[in-house]
Amino acid sequence: MNNEVLNRNLTIYRNEIWAITNSILSLRDRLLASNALILCSDSENNIISPDIEPHEIISSILNNASRLEKLFVIANQRDKETQSEYDFRRERGQLLRKIFLSKQRGVRELFKTSARNSIEHFDERIDVLMNKLIEGDINVKEKLILYNLTLNYKDYFDSWELVLPIKVLVTQSLEYYIVNSKMEKEFIDLNKIFKEVEKMQKKVQLYVDNKFPEGSQDRIGPVGIFIPIKH
Repeated sequence: MNNEVLNRNLTIYRNEIWAITNSILSLRDRLLASNALILCSDSENNIISPDIEPHEIISSILNNASRLEKLFVIANQRDKETQSEYDFRRERGQLLRKIFLSKQRGVRELFKTSARNSIEHFDERIDVLMNKLIEGDINVKEKLILYNLTLNYKDYFDSWELVLPIKVLVTQSLEYYIVNSKMEKEFIDLNKIFKEVEKMQKKVQLYVDNKFPEGSQDRIGPVGIFIPIKH
């Protein structure tokens, strides 16, 4: 497809990226204002919070990151997808990357699939872990599983190597720990995600109609639009 023709029909995609990035940054604000984050961040002592609100918010952040990745990173041709449909999807992804990511060197954390898969396929990961523990066919050096907890410091425990964190937020670094497909601890850096999203949103802002008013520090949310169909 002619890129010039495709570029004229990117309005919905541009506004979708705007909506998703806006949602992630709004969720970031909610996360930082949550009681668990405030409690842990304001204390110099080791604090642990069982409040699940941060984990619900982070799950939404990672789901939105997955939606963004699907717009930029094109998977293999799907079953029953025609060649024309696949070619369009591939060219659309290439053009979006060229427009919005060309001068942005890294979206590695935002598009980090291993961590997001641990949330999207959480039931599968836990089934595997529990089965291995029951069957005794896993060499587990960790002595304690942490689930849906918020800590201000990793050294809350004498040895971080002796715990297996499953959905655990460390507020000092904004690292979110999960268990990966190898049943090992892994983390996603939320600070990096937020910085990458901010850069992407500034780029998108150049191409959408509802821009920041001059001098405003507030984000303007996406709005519904009318799009004339041109044949």
